[in-house]
Amino acid sequence: MMQRKYIFTIITFLVMISPVLVTGQDQTIDYGIEPADYERVGQSGYQFLKIPTNARTAAMGGIATAVGHGDASSALANPASIADVDDSDISLTRINWFADIGYQSGSVVKNFGRWGHFGVHFIYLDYGDMIRNEYNEVFDNGVSTGRAEIALDQGTFGAHDLAIGLTYSRQ
Repeated sequence: MMQRKYIFTIITFLVMISPVLVTGQDQTIDYGIEPADYERVGQSGYQFLKIPTNARTAAMGGIATAVGHGDASSALANPASIADVDDSDISLTRINWFADIGYQSGSVVKNFGRWGHFGVHFIYLDYGDMIRNEYNEVFDNGVSTGRAEIALDQGTFGAHDLAIGLTYSRQ
């Protein structure tokens, strides 16, 4: 009886560790192309399109693709859901952010019956006025010293992003 307990315990132990001991392939995980060590968010374009365009989309964490209740604002997040618009709808949003950043979006959707639903939308991001500074390299007898002088307050400049689009949807 005691011998059966030991045999049962040994067999159970071997069954439990056998997946670890017996491997038919290399266990290294390879995802294909290695990701970059850093992401060039500030150097890539169209990052402003990732910003939620209205309060409802922002409250849902920017995920509004499964929600469509026939309003024009869905043209910016899930264009297929404009097919729920009964006649026509308009959506305008303005968001004032910190550092004088202004964000506006708008869309208009019209139901044309059997022709489907057509929409026009825009997104505009105004970064506001920024102070312009210059970094000038310091030379000594025509040879760079490796230092730079900073010329502060060289005026101001502004920047903005704009996206305009057309939308079509049909049930």
